[in-house]
Amino acid sequence: MQRVRGTELFEHARRLHREGNLDAAERVYHQLLNHNLNHPDFVLQLAQIHAQRGEHGLAIVLYKHILDERPELGKIWNNLGISLKLLHYNESADFAFRQAIEREPENVDFLSNISSCFVNDGQPDKIIEWADKAIALGPEDHAGVVQARWHKALGLLEQKLYDPGWDYAEARLAPNSGCKIDVRNYAGEGMTPWWDGKSPGLVAIHGEQGLGDEIMFASCIPDAVKTGAEIVIECAPRLYDLFARSFPTCQVVGTHQLHGEGWLGNRQVDYKLAFGTLAKFYRRAEKDFPGAPYLIPDPRLSRHYAERLQAMGPRPKIGIAWQGGVIKTRVELRSVSLSQLAPILAQDADFISLQYTAAAEKEIGEFTRESGVMIHHWPEAAQGLDMDHQAALISQLDLVITVCQTAVHVAGGLGVPAIVLVPSKPSWRYGNEGGLPWYRSVELIRQVGDDWTPVIEKAQCSLQKLIENSKKNFIGPTRVTA
Repeated sequence: MQRVRGTELFEHARRLHREGNLDAAERVYHQLLNHNLNHPDFVLQLAQIHAQRGEHGLAIVLYKHILDERPELGKIWNNLGISLKLLHYNESADFAFRQAIEREPENVDFLSNISSCFVNDGQPDKIIEWADKAIALGPEDHAGVVQARWHKALGLLEQKLYDPGWDYAEARLAPNSGCKIDVRNYAGEGMTPWWDGKSPGLVAIHGEQGLGDEIMFASCIPDAVKTGAEIVIECAPRLYDLFARSFPTCQVVGTHQLHGEGWLGNRQVDYKLAFGTLAKFYRRAEKDFPGAPYLIPDPRLSRHYAERLQAMGPRPKIGIAWQGGVIKTRVELRSVSLSQLAPILAQDADFISLQYTAAAEKEIGEFTRESGVMIHHWPEAAQGLDMDHQAALISQLDLVITVCQTAVHVAGGLGVPAIVLVPSKPSWRYGNEGGLPWYRSVELIRQVGDDWTPVIEKAQCSLQKLIENSKKNFIGPTRVTA
């Protein structure tokens, strides 16, 4: 490295930082800090590097160190709030953002960021209140305004205000939205235009979010087909077989590649559409949700799982899933333990795991040793490496009891009865009250506060009724259809 000192060395470090060479930049910042103890500029840059790496705990410590000396710096309060928010310390993040806004009351980014504190927090009105303040201050293409529009969409959708909600949700597709959605272009030179939900031509509809979202928004595909447009569906590879069977008039491509790689060839795509925009055209109000089944399981796999289930005997067959999401998507709110589910698992039924996490089999083994309760776990179906297996298994179950995760959407899309244990601070998909309009077969039992006990007791009562009816009517697992 060229020997430079002082200001030149700092500029050298910042250039490395801008270029994304974080390790090299960090070494230079440390060198500078060794000769300039507690220098706020150097501490700030190190904090930024740790935040960029996702090491938010250390970034928070460094931001607080700067604020002990320079509490007037609104930008640092804002940075602190961002890291706290990403670790789900929402109340602390709210405090930090308020400190930032107190110092710079018309900073659009600060106002947008505080609105994010209330996303998936059971307070949609506060999302909208702060988002509106940001939207009113900045130009439409300002990153803070774009992000505020997306936050406002989530607040509206949480309240089932679909008509304005879907329109605001289009902000997620902007390059500066922070949503990291890869918008496709199938035109080579130029840009493929967005579809309007009705024009004829070849329309490429691409995935954009998680697996459950792709399944959920796919309920709108039949509406798109009715327009007469030629539809190509780009979905997650794990959904290919299930979607190809369920939407036979569409070309289905299982891919994570962009811009039609692997299937486009010399074809001319007239329009593109992101999966989540389908609802903007066909689900403007709750009455527009048919809730009807739309997924078709593999008949051969369905027979396979039916035989495995029937071999267990005549008891009802219940699918269970107890963990949903990851740290970023609030796994701690969306999960329960098997021991918490013990009142359900003690009932006179056969239980089959739908849990996709790597530790599921180990958790089941530990629970069985402690309780004596058998839970069947078939990794090829539970882990969802090919969703055709999970769909076929679920199609043969009498009931699914699950937390908020992919199993909800598979069961709902198949029309299989499901009970969902919903946290008191759910994502917008589940709304803040009432049922789940996407699926007629799905029942929501909502948590109040942070206590799962009443939720599990209600689910247990529903299961007991099913078991009693099963014994009365001699109902067995006979769902297989040709």
